Amino acid sequence: WGIVRREEVHARQLHCGAWSRDDTFFVTGSRDRSLRAFVGVTESSTDQLGDPMVGDGAVVKFDAGVSAVEFCTSSFAGAHVAAVGLESGRVCVIQWQKSEQVLSKPVVTDVDHEAWHA
Repeated sequence: WGIVRREEVHARQLHCGAWSRDDTFFVTGSRDRSLRAFVGVTESSTDQLGDPMVGDGAVVKFDAGVSAVEFCTSSFAGAHVAAVGLESGRVCVIQWQKSEQVLSKPVVTDVDHEAWHA
């Protein structure tokens, strides 16, 4: 094992990270209130491994620090789906469409925590 790339992309402490289920990109979550996406494994090479993704979904901003992220085990209609936990206690479900190294603007849905206590 070796370090492929070392960059400081978050302004605050890194709390979590997760690989998409197809390994084509990964995300990192930070106390700086952002989730950032990076190129994962591609069929052609690993030359771009760790490069920042592009598109409206490459950086997702929240109102609190990101403390947890995990991808769903399968995709829905070709979309990548992840659950994101925030320091505020809020949980969101994020859905991206991906084409090559471009992530679409994500659909962010809050999980209604009141429903769990009913």
